[in-house]
Amino acid sequence: QFYLKYLVHLVGDIHQPMHTGRYEDYGGSKIPIKFKGRKGTETNTNLHVLWDSNLIDDFKMSFTEWSNHLENKIGKTEVKQLTVLDWTFESHWYARDIYKNTPPNSNLSYDYVYKYHPLIEQRLYQAGVRLGNLLNEIFG
Repeated sequence: QFYLKYLVHLVGDIHQPMHTGRYEDYGGSKIPIKFKGRKGTETNTNLHVLWDSNLIDDFKMSFTEWSNHLENKIGKTEVKQLTVLDWTFESHWYARDIYKNTPPNSNLSYDYVYKYHPLIEQRLYQAGVRLGNLLNEIFG
């Protein structure tokens, strides 16, 4: 049970772009940002946490709702299994774009969420499909 949970966690993490971010800022953990809210009420966070949870949690969907949403929206899209190293390179290329478009102390709001929502959906869907394929391969 422990190893299964660990595998699920690792596959999810490798699809989160900031997990392949720059070493010197711990994947965006040292980049302060503000996320949503009126002036003076923004949530102080950092770039890594934003991508690890805040952007996903912002949609207020349960795991089941996310799963249904992704299946309905992009469920017919082919996902190439590739290798774990390929998954890492994919995330790294996305991280480079995120760094470029999210300077330190940015005050991020709906336009940022709108810009990156398709990427969030894509990476969540790819992680789920690839995890499912990996589990089928392991357990036959």
